[in-house]
Amino acid sequence: MSNYSEIFSLTKELSVLFVEDYEEIRESTVEILEHYFKTIDTACDGEEGLAKYHDFFVRTGSNYDLIITDIEMPILNGVKLVEEIRKENEEQQIIVLSAHDESHYLLDLINLGISQYITKPIEIKSLLTAFYKIGQKLKAPTNESTEIDLGNGYHYDNVKKSLLHSNKHVKLTKHESLILEILAEEFEEFCTTEQIISHFHHAKIDITADNIRFLISKLRKKLPENSIETLYAIGYKLKTEKQLVQA
Repeated sequence: MSNYSEIFSLTKELSVLFVEDYEEIRESTVEILEHYFKTIDTACDGEEGLAKYHDFFVRTGSNYDLIITDIEMPILNGVKLVEEIRKENEEQQIIVLSAHDESHYLLDLINLGISQYITKPIEIKSLLTAFYKIGQKLKAPTNESTEIDLGNGYHYDNVKKSLLHSNKHVKLTKHESLILEILAEEFEEFCTTEQIISHFHHAKIDITADNIRFLISKLRKKLPENSIETLYAIGYKLKTEKQLVQA
């Protein structure tokens, strides 16, 4: 297994939500997490975890980098929590902690695409190995830019899917965030209305062309002037700082 410094170099800027109903386990595990992660939030059941997941997105404009959750919890168990998160973010990194007698959940969790499955009592070695693997997966390639410069101090982070102004998060609604995400993915070309509709359908959201025009209008108010170009009957294009200067 890699040493502390190697793991820390991959995780030191990451955020984590830890969902566990047993207070003693929650507190002892947080003591470990504090050595590796920049932001750590906790919840005592799946319902509270899901609420904090949504609140984090509203506050920061992005999702947690990592979710760690127990399975057997009151109100909403870990499997249901993962199912709800997967409806909103298919790429979310998730570690599931489970007792040996909960292995019957394993097939469902594999089908939900969890990142790691760790049995209790938690072995530190297994947990740190999971941190290392997930940190490697989340680390952006060093030869690729992770941000799009939109001018006037605005940047879009295309890894964390968040909009920043002077390095501060700009609050976006979920629908505005989805619009900006697909425009950023296609920023060198016009993004058609059909592509945007398909992007929303992938997130299990129905949307019409009229809805898209309304969302584009709202999004323009949160971006530098003329950042989004419209091509009638075709679609929309997100302009970078270089393109704005040339326009």
